[in-house]
Amino acid sequence: MVAFSAAGQLAWPSVVREFFESVEYDEANRPLRWWPQGRSHAIIVDPRFAFGYPVVSGKFVRTDVLAERFQAGEAIDSIALDFGLETASVEEAVRYELTLMAA
Repeated sequence: MVAFSAAGQLAWPSVVREFFESVEYDEANRPLRWWPQGRSHAIIVDPRFAFGYPVVSGKFVRTDVLAERFQAGEAIDSIALDFGLETASVEEAVRYELTLMAA
């Protein structure tokens, strides 16, 4: 479905809604952090941590650091152990970074 604002601006409600749901706002309705893959995923972008680089939620380990170690040949289990992360979080971080590289 396509919608038009009163000024005639074109918008796709489902796309816009999905984006706004992936952003957390503070009490003044300012953007606080963003889940680029959606809130059900472990990757967040928060300017208060890692200078706004994508990180694993809760541990705030940069996704690019995890992906670099994986690309250097380290096993997912080993990387997860070193950072105190779940293997699923490391896998998700690596997939996220590989997607960015492919874009």
